[in-house]
Amino acid sequence: MSANTDLLERQLDRQRELEQDLTFRFAIVNKILEAQVVALIRDTPLNLTDFRVLRVIEVFGPLSVSELSRQMHVDRALISRAASRLEGLGLLASGADPQSQRKKILSHSDEGRALMARLGPRFAKRRALVEDTVGPDAMAGLWQAVENLSRMETDLG
Repeated sequence: MSANTDLLERQLDRQRELEQDLTFRFAIVNKILEAQVVALIRDTPLNLTDFRVLRVIEVFGPLSVSELSRQMHVDRALISRAASRLEGLGLLASGADPQSQRKKILSHSDEGRALMARLGPRFAKRRALVEDTVGPDAMAGLWQAVENLSRMETDLG
């Protein structure tokens, strides 16, 4: 074998090794899915975190920063910055929590609801594409795997 062939074989072996690393593959798929979201919101003032905050509020209704942080598994400070930015853009409204005056509750403004309604069909089309790509036979297993992984403890030691 030539030196070039040996080099190509070693590179191919390394590629196969990475492809067998499931968590690495998840990270790659995550990057692809995030890039799709960014592409779908590029004509809006939103970034990825902004969109996710608006989406979680769309699903759950009004929430506090702490509740958003728990739902999204993201640091409170990041959520707080995103919420401030979204309020500044006129997409979120905030009000006092009736149970705790120290907390504020975040909800969509009329503009926020309108933006999410405009984005809804884009994301519905993307979800359908993802499901078609995975295929109906694999969807049940994929959902079960995602559910199982979501319950994993973060402490690996």
